[in-house]
Amino acid sequence: MAELVIIAPLSPMKIGDEFEQGGVPLHLTALPTIRVPPNQLQPVLVAIGEVAMSNGPVEVQAVGYEQFGDAQDVSVTIIDPSPQLRQLHLELLEAARMAGARPRRYDYNADGYRPHISHTHDAQAVRPGESVTLTALAVLDCSEPTRRISAICPLSDDSLPAERTE
Repeated sequence: MAELVIIAPLSPMKIGDEFEQGGVPLHLTALPTIRVPPNQLQPVLVAIGEVAMSNGPVEVQAVGYEQFGDAQDVSVTIIDPSPQLRQLHLELLEAARMAGARPRRYDYNADGYRPHISHTHDAQAVRPGESVTLTALAVLDCSEPTRRISAICPLSDDSLPAERTE
């Protein structure tokens, strides 16, 4: 069973890029881990692409820092759950479920969704007060210890990665 996370990259990424666990460049988690049976992988990827094509860029605002994870050892920047970002998350969740995927943790989705940007191991982070414009979604395959980008879907006809402004 594939485990996928839908992210909005804040730096250029391309299909096939690989990262060690915890080594993914700055990104916003748009849909936390979903589990996908092998025979449903293609329909799920198509569904994610359709959601991306039906949404334009999303501007988000960083509002604070927190620690995530079972051991509270993952540093993140919390993102304001704007109506547009929340709608994107809900559309991704519904599309993935309709295509045969299931969330690994239901409590991290819908009303439990907490938009965030994980800090990198080299201390890159989005600071509170910063705005970020999300322009694409990427499908991050987390089935293996080495994470891999398996699809990139623009949130508009602009194929640039997310832009960061101060």
